[in-house]
Amino acid sequence: MDNNIYSTFWQENAQKENPFIAEECFCYGYNVYDDVLPNGSSAEFILLLFSQGQKPSVMASALFDKLTLFLANPGPRDPSVHAAMCSAVSKTTATAVLTSALAVGGGLLGGGHEVPYAMKQISEWRNKGIPTTIEAPEQDCVDVWLPFEHVPGFAPNEDRLSRPLAQGLSVLSKCSERGYLQWLSEHQAELQKIIGYPVATSGLAAAAFLDLGIEAYIAEQCYMMMRLPGVIAHAHDQHQLGFQKFPFFHDSLELEDDPGAFKGEVA
Repeated sequence: MDNNIYSTFWQENAQKENPFIAEECFCYGYNVYDDVLPNGSSAEFILLLFSQGQKPSVMASALFDKLTLFLANPGPRDPSVHAAMCSAVSKTTATAVLTSALAVGGGLLGGGHEVPYAMKQISEWRNKGIPTTIEAPEQDCVDVWLPFEHVPGFAPNEDRLSRPLAQGLSVLSKCSERGYLQWLSEHQAELQKIIGYPVATSGLAAAAFLDLGIEAYIAEQCYMMMRLPGVIAHAHDQHQLGFQKFPFFHDSLELEDDPGAFKGEVA
């Protein structure tokens, strides 16, 4: 049996008696369970996985930790969380709940697919200067994704920078080793004036991924992954509470011929 695993970052040594079970695991040469597990943190290990074997600095680990906290719970107003809540209140399976959240949360309006485009824009603006006009970019694959109707990384339905975003920029920019978050924090007002609406969570995350040296393909998926704790918590909440206490739905359904409260079956 060929035990070779063709990977650029992962190596396993199988058990002698069972080639289907790994005895040792190495990530970019680091022994995962003998060295990384007792001495490292989850942030350090995930960054090691995502950053081509570069051991993360203390500042990078701190930024990843703060970004994880900032993105952990988008709240029930977020479309991806709301989608998961709708699934959960119907008592469907846990897999269906997460699938609902990822399907909506991977889209073009505050979703994961904005992140690579926002990363490209922020990098170009920082290196070449902010243009006098900024329009929605064209996409390479229009058969799968609809055209952008707004500038990725910015919130077209908002008039001003929200307090959570302002706080996030302030705190995370202090961990900005490569300067992208700091640049965004310093220029967000100028960008808002040109674009017409403020930076969004996806824009902040895009700058953070640039600071962390995470490539766009991974960043898009990492963004969705980091938002799942809040998805799970709100979905569980609605699974327990039921549809009668579903947020934003009170008095939205009016019956023309209301039969009254259900009193149970007649014996």
